[in-house]
Amino acid sequence: MSGATGSPSPRAKNMQRSEPKMKNVAIILQDLRSGGSERFASRLSLLLSEKFNVYVLVFDASEKRFDCAGEFVDLSLPAGKGTVKRAVIMLKRAAAIRKFVKEHDICTAYSFTHAPNEALALSGAKCKKYISCRDYERLIKSAKLYSFALRRGCNILFNALEMQKKCEELFPGNENKLFTAYNIIDCDKAREDAKEELDGEFKKFYDTHRVIAFSSRFVGQKCQWDMLKSFELLKKNIPDAGLIFLGCRGEHENAVREMAQRSAYSDDIIFAGFQKNVFKFVSRAEVFAMTSYYEGFPNVIVEALAVGTPTVSTDCTSGPAEVLAQSRPFLPHCDRMTQVECGILCPVMSETPDFDYGNINGAHHEYAKALEAILTDEELRARLSENGKKRADELSAENMKQVYFDLTDN
Repeated sequence: MSGATGSPSPRAKNMQRSEPKMKNVAIILQDLRSGGSERFASRLSLLLSEKFNVYVLVFDASEKRFDCAGEFVDLSLPAGKGTVKRAVIMLKRAAAIRKFVKEHDICTAYSFTHAPNEALALSGAKCKKYISCRDYERLIKSAKLYSFALRRGCNILFNALEMQKKCEELFPGNENKLFTAYNIIDCDKAREDAKEELDGEFKKFYDTHRVIAFSSRFVGQKCQWDMLKSFELLKKNIPDAGLIFLGCRGEHENAVREMAQRSAYSDDIIFAGFQKNVFKFVSRAEVFAMTSYYEGFPNVIVEALAVGTPTVSTDCTSGPAEVLAQSRPFLPHCDRMTQVECGILCPVMSETPDFDYGNINGAHHEYAKALEAILTDEELRARLSENGKKRADELSAENMKQVYFDLTDN
């Protein structure tokens, strides 16, 4: 009994000392305002915190809309204006990352979006480095950055296999530095958040319309103008169809809003802005829509599938087909509306901004037909909903967890 209240035995001390120390991981971002990359980084911090000490480094903490696990670090190095100032800021960012990695004994660093990728590649930090490539267009436009990063000892982390395949073509001989890991989708949380009720004008809108939900920033690749043109066609056959845009920011937001106001059906289009809980909107919609002309790995499609909302998407380069059509993700892109296992794929409608309702092509008609098919065919809607939930579970955080643990730890 006397040993029960005394000092720990030498053996116990040795056992305590032998417990493995948690490794330190850094996640580097421009900010946490909005966007798919920022949402994903937030989720990655939560997942990695189960096994590692996580530090989330941002250059600009003036606005924070996503919660993160671990320690939040504001480097206070927001973007500068002008070529010289931007160059100076970039060098300061690289130096700050290098210093932080050394002082905090970081074993692995992840960066997301272009500026953090530049800074991490330039930093020369002595740790395992993953710079992200999360959309196909960025891979092509920033080929020089990725080439530089590979020469500087960085790995490139993709979220879609189609992009990794393209990178292998661009930079042969670097296959051992290229990795693909699908985005972390918390299906259980999405379904839980979907239970939250709508209220006010949103509830009234859903009660009086068959709703199509569209969630993204208003940037060029998302092509909201094509959504509006297809909606104009759809309304001729589905008078009670309604369209809700979820999201904010982007160079085309004002132009898209003005285009919607010019629509003959402007009363049936609403802009909900940024919503921390998009799932209560998406889950109650009849259809989820995506009209991008390129993607990476579209989180929003998997999230829509998780809450059982059938999806119509353009069959753009990288992403949608890999999620919706497991049997044909790398076949030639479709030239007409095509039903696949978990949704409907349609041809890309445009690649440049066009806010003129007079410029409607065959692809807009195909997209409108796809929306109409789901809105009017209850059996199709039920089948796609069920298949989609199963597919989302295959891509869930629980199934992807070990992939990210291995990338970080090995």
